Amino acid sequence: MKRPRPSRNRTDAPAPATRAGAAWHWLILLPVGLAAYSNSFKGIFLFDDLLHIVGDEQIRKIRPLSDCLAGSTRPVVDLSLAVNYAIGELRPAGYHAVNLAVHLLAGLTLFGIVRRTLLLERFRQKHAAAAPWLALAAAMLWVVHPLQTQSVTYVIQRAESMMGLFYLLTLYCVLRGACSGRRVLWYAAGVIACGLGVLCKPVILTAPLLILVYDRLLLSPSWRRLVAARGWVYAALLATWLLPVNREVIGGVLDPASTDSPTVGLSVHGVNPLQYCLSQAGVILHYLHLCLWPNPLCLDYEWPPVAHLGQAWPAMLCIALLLLLAAWALGRGRWPGFAGAWFFIILAPTSSFIPIKDLAVEHRMYLPLAAVTVLAVASAHLAIDLLTRRQFLSRLAGRAATAALLFLATTLLGVRTYLRNRDYQDAQRMWSGVVDVSPHNARARTYLAGALSDAGELAGAIEQYREALRISPDRPEIENNLANALTRSGRVEEAVAILEKAVAAWPQAPHTHLNLALAYQKLGRNEEALPHYRIGLEAQPFLVEPRQNMAVALLAIGRLAEAEEACRTALKYRPDSAEGRYLLGGALERQGKLDEARHWYRAALEADPKHDGARQRLKILGG
Repeated sequence: MKRPRPSRNRTDAPAPATRAGAAWHWLILLPVGLAAYSNSFKGIFLFDDLLHIVGDEQIRKIRPLSDCLAGSTRPVVDLSLAVNYAIGELRPAGYHAVNLAVHLLAGLTLFGIVRRTLLLERFRQKHAAAAPWLALAAAMLWVVHPLQTQSVTYVIQRAESMMGLFYLLTLYCVLRGACSGRRVLWYAAGVIACGLGVLCKPVILTAPLLILVYDRLLLSPSWRRLVAARGWVYAALLATWLLPVNREVIGGVLDPASTDSPTVGLSVHGVNPLQYCLSQAGVILHYLHLCLWPNPLCLDYEWPPVAHLGQAWPAMLCIALLLLLAAWALGRGRWPGFAGAWFFIILAPTSSFIPIKDLAVEHRMYLPLAAVTVLAVASAHLAIDLLTRRQFLSRLAGRAATAALLFLATTLLGVRTYLRNRDYQDAQRMWSGVVDVSPHNARARTYLAGALSDAGELAGAIEQYREALRISPDRPEIENNLANALTRSGRVEEAVAILEKAVAAWPQAPHTHLNLALAYQKLGRNEEALPHYRIGLEAQPFLVEPRQNMAVALLAIGRLAEAEEACRTALKYRPDSAEGRYLLGGALERQGKLDEARHWYRAALEADPKHDGARQRLKILGG
């Protein structure tokens, strides 16, 4: 009698009954995630949002993806922002809705990966019945964990969550392909997902390696069988490394000076590769701490680099032990080894030796957190199962304990996420929290001062600017902001002294010249103000208020024709400005052009019926 031929793969597709029975579990995940992030729609644009969304003209129109590829390392993200702008311009709620949708889709994909992994031949006998619940628990804790808020509620970090979604989809498609009759379609979908992820953020370049580890550990009985079944898939995944954006990324890493904003690369200012590597041990331990106890969270750590090995060796020893433990588990074919590989491989591009200006940021834990949540859920399940088998707990009590633990953990994490989202609704609150966590952070103090200044709390703003300069002296941009706050608070002489120093150190900065011009003007030194107005407006001709201020200075010293020209130029950029029309009327009146002056005074009243100055001049002129 012939022996049955072995299966080509070590996995079998899940039984139909199991597949059908699990179809409804994902319905629990969505409302839980929506509840935790229900207040995220009130969030405002913060920090890099102001540069990459509010201040980015490129997202003002939707361009084809092929056009986005030119000059951008994250074209899919840019395209999504352009769609947001087309629908709701700069109203933050729409951007938050997209971010949350991406995150929930990623959670559903993680649910699918964990569930289908537990239905593989290796785990099916013991865990098939519990697979949907274990997958739901892992995905739900991952979705509501507060550490994810920086990737979800901080709008511009959709780059991380979108990359994470495509990363998970790549693994999911390879897993489905290995267990499906439609292998080519699933594998092709995985390659497309990987390519789209590359167009979001280059961290996904680690996906082929991580999926290869998963494949060999859980899907293929040998390397030969793996290559025979899916060798072409990995070749296609590796081919995504050749996309044009990666050439820009690699070029920026090797030569940061070749990019407009050198924040990543082997020669980033302030930290070398050795210092960065030594520092990342402490950073990774901090990440693990936040996984287990997510408080306090911080938008901007400005983590100081480690100077030498003596400062880093305890943390490095801990990380080395974790790496050895993960490698040992992988070598023995144990699944926790894959969780360790997941954690360290995904963190490798940002937490190894390639310096990045910001040594620690929470959004880098978006995907690595999944390994921690899966390990936590599996450990709790095994512990309760052991207690049940040893008859310390009845089966009913074990199920009740499992449900209670999951409910408690989800509630605590979800409430913390909800509270953290409130910080994203107010710049002053957010930056006050950052300063509390990282008091040495000059950048955070500068942003806090800006928020205080916007709220009219000038004394507090001045105090924060001065503290930022004490931490990081000789920073012309901070000096400029301090002087602006001093000018607004009436301390103009102090502002002038600071601005003169800043202009000397930073002569190419137009806003510093404009602020100095305004300060001179407030002191009645109009002649001295004019050269600085001209320098600032030459670099930024579209600024209307400084040009109007220059017109006032010109009128004050009797240079009427130049004042008229300045007013007309300002009106080209803002033709509906009541103040601009009024100033032009004044320049014309003083030149004796009364009919034209009356016309512009009436135009000022059309733009602003409450403009008392224009109304008074018309009464005097009889118009």
